[in-house]
Amino acid sequence: MAGATPTAPGQTGRLRSAAGQAGRQVHRSATFHRFVAVGLCAYGVVHLTIAWIAVRVAWMGYRGSDTQTGALTDLASTGFGEFSLWFAAVGLFALVVWQVFEAIWRRQTGERPWRAWAGRAGSIISAGSYLYLGVSAVGVALDGRALRYGRVREHRDLLTPAMVAALVTVIGVVLLVIAGRAVWRGWTRGFLEDLRPGVGRWVVVLGVAGYIGKGLAFGLIGFLMIVTVVQGHRPHHPGLDAVLRLIDLSPASEALLALKAAAIGAFGVYCFVWAVERRR
Repeated sequence: MAGATPTAPGQTGRLRSAAGQAGRQVHRSATFHRFVAVGLCAYGVVHLTIAWIAVRVAWMGYRGSDTQTGALTDLASTGFGEFSLWFAAVGLFALVVWQVFEAIWRRQTGERPWRAWAGRAGSIISAGSYLYLGVSAVGVALDGRALRYGRVREHRDLLTPAMVAALVTVIGVVLLVIAGRAVWRGWTRGFLEDLRPGVGRWVVVLGVAGYIGKGLAFGLIGFLMIVTVVQGHRPHHPGLDAVLRLIDLSPASEALLALKAAAIGAFGVYCFVWAVERRR
């Protein structure tokens, strides 16, 4: 076509290089660092909320709730609870963006190829987990708001029981993978790679306890999700309410339930330390 400017052979490569350079600059900027810190604080809020409700279950005997207005929705029906869930949702979506950046532009240069690809796979799985938790938090916050105004939010069942069972199985397997990775990072102290050099001993102890405890608790949840499907029971839609229900219904005395809550809470506290001490 007359007047058209032919594309230079190296123009696409130069544009890709410029985009990559801009992405790395954003990834290492102070603004992005604060953006991720907010997300990590929100992630801590999610874990502390789950731990707090589990403690309440252990102390007050509020076990086996299978209603729409379960413990988490009851929390969301208060103004503070709804704000906490919206904050958690926004922060989790921020973590999705962070993990996408981590998958594309690795923070550590000079990594071995297999380690870089393993890191990218972990970032993609983490991004999916944060996205799912964020969407679930939004749903619970909306349920709580409706309950506060005397309404019940309608939920359309778009998935067939077979599709729900398949989804629960996949999420159960993913939770087992995440749990194994968490236990490994806690046992080997691999999480120290995410922190600034020279952190205090108490940070290391908190990180080890948080990662291993979270891994064991979430591994149990993933296992119970798969068992529910294998035994032929109709599984619930997997979300934050389902996580709490499985923590509640897993074989445990009140003391063990409180111990699981303490482990999840320890990781929640660690998330706030991680937000402050994160390696840039």
